[in-house]
Amino acid sequence: MESNKSKYFNFEKLKSKSNIWKGEINKVFHTSNLTIMSFKIKKGVKFDDKGHKSEQITILLKGKFKFYIGNETKIMEKNDAVFIASGDNHGGEALTDIEGFDVFYPKRDEKQYNDLN
Repeated sequence: MESNKSKYFNFEKLKSKSNIWKGEINKVFHTSNLTIMSFKIKKGVKFDDKGHKSEQITILLKGKFKFYIGNETKIMEKNDAVFIASGDNHGGEALTDIEGFDVFYPKRDEKQYNDLN
């Protein structure tokens, strides 16, 4: 949903998308300037992102996630967050089932990030 007006919504009631990344279930919400995306990823799923135009904040709400930015690796746990600058190579591996949120600015406009609500 894209809007320049303030709005209340229930994130849990948004329609789910599958496999923006392999093995991931997402809910995506867009404003005119940013994207918020929830993720649920099963243990063992790995991904590598060569970078994108958006700045990104990832917040882990559940589980353990081996995450890297460039050459730096950290084990993220519940309530840990990371800022990823535009263009930075990043990725990781779910060490357990994980859940969290990504916030992107400017909004992600690639086809796989289109919301379904």
